[in-house]
Amino acid sequence: MIFVLFFSDALGEFLMCFSLYTNGYKILSTKQPPGALTCLNGIRFISMLWVILGHTIGFAIANMSK
Repeated sequence: MIFVLFFSDALGEFLMCFSLYTNGYKILSTKQPPGALTCLNGIRFISMLWVILGHTIGFAIANMSK
C-alpha cells in the first residue's frame, strides 16, 4: 500500500511537469524571491532580443537570395 501511495505521488508530480496551467502560472508570474538579482531579467530580455533579431535577419537574407 505504501508503494502505491509513493508511486501515485511520484507519477502525479511527474505529470505536473507537463501541466499547461501550472507551468503557465509559473512562467507568467512576476513575483521575485527575496534576494533575487532583478537586473538578470533585463540581461535575459536583451539576450533573447539579440537571438530573435539575429534569426530574423538571417532568415530574411537567406530568403532574399531565392
